[in-house]
Amino acid sequence: MKHFKFFCTANKSYKNTIDETAKICSYLSVMYEYYLNPVKTGGISTLIIYFGDKKPENIVVFPIMSHFISVDWSKIEAFSSLEKANFILEQCNEVISFYVHREQWDNKPFQLVYKKVKKNNYQFREHFKKPILSPNKEFKAQIYFELDYEKNGTFVDFTDKSGNLINRIQFTPSGYSVISKTIGNIEWLDNNQVKIGNIQVPKLGINADCNRKKYWLVKMDG
Repeated sequence: MKHFKFFCTANKSYKNTIDETAKICSYLSVMYEYYLNPVKTGGISTLIIYFGDKKPENIVVFPIMSHFISVDWSKIEAFSSLEKANFILEQCNEVISFYVHREQWDNKPFQLVYKKVKKNNYQFREHFKKPILSPNKEFKAQIYFELDYEKNGTFVDFTDKSGNLINRIQFTPSGYSVISKTIGNIEWLDNNQVKIGNIQVPKLGINADCNRKKYWLVKMDG
């Protein structure tokens, strides 16, 4: 299994609640895709879980598996963002556990993700790729991203050579830039500035001509 999609069905009476819950569903499903180790699921590529008060009419066929969870939006409306995240995660874990048992999949990879999300307090915040040493070997630069109910963005973490943070500079508005594979390699231009590739067509690789034309310039001092 490679893909998880957690969705909310529409209801105009609870638009704000559903909009917030949908965002939480979106980043939690991305967390499952990001953290899940390879696991054999009998050819099933995607698990879609819908939350709502009315079951969608769309037809899903192999290799996609779907499941509907009935919710009372009037109750969800009173939840904090953290409580919404906890509710979604617990419900999704129950559904995944059901299919793991029914289809005889290996449960360990799924439970590792579930426990990691809980341990991280539902926050999706990670460093991406290895830190790169500056020309004078005094500093390091590394991509850091946030994508959760509280924060969202992609940054460069500038540290000293021991890894102590000097400055964190944001250069895209969403942490999804990492997930969508638009962030290329970091290259130091001098001892204060880095160049980061802006990947236009990820499937062509970072060295393709179209992926070498655009980039971000980020300075350690902002």
